[in-house]
Amino acid sequence: MNPAELRTSLLEAPRHYGSAIPGTFTGASGSVARACAVQFSATVGADGLRDIRYLVFGGPDAIAACEYVARRALETTAVGSAQDWLEALALSRDALSTLLVVEDAWRALVAAATP
Repeated sequence: MNPAELRTSLLEAPRHYGSAIPGTFTGASGSVARACAVQFSATVGADGLRDIRYLVFGGPDAIAACEYVARRALETTAVGSAQDWLEALALSRDALSTLLVVEDAWRALVAAATP
C-alpha cells in the first residue's frame, strides 16, 4: 500500500479512536489553543500495551499519525518517531510540528505504563 492509500485507510477506518477505558495508563501532549492536542491510553498486558485508544484535536495529519502509531504499537514495540511517521505517511515537512505532539503524547503513555 502506498503512503497516500495508507493515509486514506487510516482516516476512513480508525480502529483506535475513543475515550480512555477506566483504569488505563494515559499520556497527553499539546493544547487546543495551539490547534493540536493528543491523548493516548492503553492497558498493559504480559505482551505489552493493549486496548490502545486515542483522542485527538487536530487536522487529518494528526489523526492519521495517531491511528498509525496505535496500529503499529500492537504489532511491534518499535513504533518509530515523528520523522519516521512523516516518511511512512508521506506528509509534508510542515506536518512535523504536529507529529512531534503525537510523539510526545505517545512517549508520555509509554513512560506512564513502564514500571
